[in-house]
Amino acid sequence: MDQQVEQANTRQHMHLREFSDLISQSKEDCAYRDLIDVAREKTDGVTVPTPLFTILCKGNIIKRQWNIHSPICNPDAKITLRRLMMAEKPTKDAMVEEFWRLYLTTGKFEKERRQRHFFRLLPGTPRCKNCYAPFQGAGSIVVKTFYGKQPSRLNPQLCNVCEKFAHQYQGGAEIELSMLFADVRGSTTLAEAMNPTEYSQLINRFYSTATQVMVNSDALIDKIIGDQVAGMYVPGFAGKEHARRAIEAAQEILQATGHNNPKGPWIPLGVGVHTGTAFVGSLGSEQGTTDITVLGDAANIAARLSTNAGIGEILISEPAFSSAGIELDDLEKRVLELKGKSEPLNVWVIPS
Repeated sequence: MDQQVEQANTRQHMHLREFSDLISQSKEDCAYRDLIDVAREKTDGVTVPTPLFTILCKGNIIKRQWNIHSPICNPDAKITLRRLMMAEKPTKDAMVEEFWRLYLTTGKFEKERRQRHFFRLLPGTPRCKNCYAPFQGAGSIVVKTFYGKQPSRLNPQLCNVCEKFAHQYQGGAEIELSMLFADVRGSTTLAEAMNPTEYSQLINRFYSTATQVMVNSDALIDKIIGDQVAGMYVPGFAGKEHARRAIEAAQEILQATGHNNPKGPWIPLGVGVHTGTAFVGSLGSEQGTTDITVLGDAANIAARLSTNAGIGEILISEPAFSSAGIELDDLEKRVLELKGKSEPLNVWVIPS
């Protein structure tokens, strides 16, 4: 059996070298789309995004960056690619999982990164929680005219383009990330002291302020619901120091909501930050709403930290502190008993 496996690996590496040689000898006889047609035959018809195509060619060995507009190989490459993909047929689920892993954890999607940075400079709110395209204001005219982006009819928190993307590539990957949850303290009391219109305006102001901080710090907005806003800091967009960026964003949110004002904040918040492994991706049904979100125990911990934080407090979990490399001197330490957790959790408190 070991000998058979070794022989199969040898054949596969031979095909890779042959395919790479054919690429380098390109005489523009065969267009990129021809290779994609071959790829579809072995991936149950799933459309393969351009950056993901290298996965089909075992991208750890072949490093070439593909360009959908440039012919790249002669017809014999199709035959070699067929043999290569016969050696190990990737399933649609595996393809989608690897795509999300690349999207969330690497810098390969430079076009999307630049677009997000441009969109966040445009005025307007609310925004698409994935690409930051503004839905209202002057910025919305720009993204609609030049990018065809507008609010999705199925999910108002995503633009039509991102919702289509999320629907087409349902699935995700387990990755390490940092999560920030900001929670309004005493929201019931606040609502009782105001009429519905005033309370709605206050919560919308909170949404706008918190999400703008998250957008400027390269977070993916996870939830804007009720009296809570949540952001995901993934390595692919926030970088390797995602935990530090989440903590810094938490401090900025408290400052932006007036928690360092002697007169008190204009809305009382508690914030939680946690770093851990969670599932991030697109969830939904074939006929219904699709959303990009985070699931798992790590997300639950981050949410519970925010609900346990007092007004003007940021509760930081031990993994988040460790990942961020922040000095713990002079910070208050607490041990929390969280609902549903068998072990107590060590947290540090950063006051506003």
